[in-house]
Amino acid sequence: LCLHQLLRRSPAALLPLLSLLASWLPGAGGVSECTLASLILRYHDNPIDLDPPFAPYIDSYKVRLDWSYDSFSVDARPDTGCEVKGVPAEPKSVPIGGSAELTVYALHPDIGAKHSYVIQAFRQLGSETELRSLAIEGGEISPVFSERHREYSVRLDLTRDDVRVVYVLAD
Repeated sequence: LCLHQLLRRSPAALLPLLSLLASWLPGAGGVSECTLASLILRYHDNPIDLDPPFAPYIDSYKVRLDWSYDSFSVDARPDTGCEVKGVPAEPKSVPIGGSAELTVYALHPDIGAKHSYVIQAFRQLGSETELRSLAIEGGEISPVFSERHREYSVRLDLTRDDVRVVYVLAD
């Protein structure tokens, strides 16, 4: 019998087959690929910025640890119906001036499919001279601040007798 004839004779006979096929469609009853709903890195209670910021479809991240952060912890939450693997129970150590890599997985428990998220952590030495931000109160810097730029001009406000340089070190 062809599908058309089977539908005309007994449409109910196809329901189990259609239900099985529908469960494998994205957004339907079943999930064919698991992802993380959230991924957070921290040093004790201090958050650590992911680069780029977390999104479930991005699978590679870099983090820059302050020289005083000797390790980092991972908090990961999978999508509903999925599991997370690879999150260490203890903080992941990173040597000063060194790096560490960690892979966390969102796992589908029924079919074993997994989505990997790779985290590369770099810990600073503490002797870096780069700035994270720079501003002049009572003046305007040119060009606009960039972490990679090392030379600026300042246009001073003529109504002020003093200026204040405000900066934050990268480490």
